[in-house]
Amino acid sequence: MLRLDQYTTAQLEKEYGTLFDGHVPKVDVPLPTYLQVAGYPNHENVFSNIYQFFLRQEHHGLGNLFLAALNDCCENDDITMESYQVMREYPSTNGGRIDLVLKEETLNGNPSKVIIIENKVHHYLNNDLEDYWDTFSKVSMRKGIVLTLYPQWVESPFINITHKQWLEKVKQRLGNVLPGMNTKYLVMLQDFMEHINGYYQKNMSMEAFKFLFDKGAQVYEMMNLVDKGVSALNDDLYKNFNTGSQWRPIGKSDVYVSFDNGDNGIFTLDCFIPGIFRSKEYLFELCLKDKQTFEKWMSSKPPQPIMDLAVSNGITLHEGRINTRIAGKTYYVKSAEDLDNFSENVLNNIKTEWAELVEAINQHIIQTP
Repeated sequence: MLRLDQYTTAQLEKEYGTLFDGHVPKVDVPLPTYLQVAGYPNHENVFSNIYQFFLRQEHHGLGNLFLAALNDCCENDDITMESYQVMREYPSTNGGRIDLVLKEETLNGNPSKVIIIENKVHHYLNNDLEDYWDTFSKVSMRKGIVLTLYPQWVESPFINITHKQWLEKVKQRLGNVLPGMNTKYLVMLQDFMEHINGYYQKNMSMEAFKFLFDKGAQVYEMMNLVDKGVSALNDDLYKNFNTGSQWRPIGKSDVYVSFDNGDNGIFTLDCFIPGIFRSKEYLFELCLKDKQTFEKWMSSKPPQPIMDLAVSNGITLHEGRINTRIAGKTYYVKSAEDLDNFSENVLNNIKTEWAELVEAINQHIIQTP
């Protein structure tokens, strides 16, 4: 049997021409939530801080809605309170830390109700719940809750409530308080609810699974062909680059080939091509070889002639610190025929668009004290 990279075009079309006929299922990628953008998508402390904010009866305009919703999840007990404190990391008798404690505020300072909440996202439940419970042994009405993503057994007197169950009850009650809610915190709440719901959504539809089941082997072969195509272009660029140029290939990886401008040159020019078959593009990045030279470049604003030269050639001068990269440009492949002479096209791009700019930057760095 021929390997996929040995097929002729006619053989490829005969064997795989119908692979993507008709509808190819799309996998929807949801927009990131605030917690994902901030880098805390699964942090229990962050979740607990958010719950504490919405349990408190200030700023957001929800009143005691979160407590009322939590009460809706408790079938046999009334845990509502008129006035209460919400505390984080409450110290237990044996030195533990309770994620959330809601303690009733009374005139005599002796609460008759307390709610103990242990919040779990992905961590195992290995907390000393008995210690947490006994910490409030003098309180007549105690409610212990283990908050988890998915239902799980917990030892009595604690009960299990999922994040989804609680927020579903919140959602059901929202309509009554929306007119008086602070818009800023409504957006925050909606985003948090969307973040929690993301744990319960399927990552892929049945239609997509069926497509992969029916055509998965062919898809893998096509992916392998793409990898071989990228590798072939890398090899062509590295081995067949015109040695008459001052630029020479000095190294390569699976995704890029690196060039420098001679033994005494201070630059490297990297050509990234992994997206060449997917998005029909490849990328040039101009880098400085050492950090000292890079700091020298970053210490002064490029003169206007360099900025104009970059703009005229469609090259972007990087303002921020991206390793030691100082400029870049994306190139687009118009047809498959362009790939047949890929190394020549790359060299032509360097000669016509990069050489003059590189020399101008070089002179500027030399002249900068």
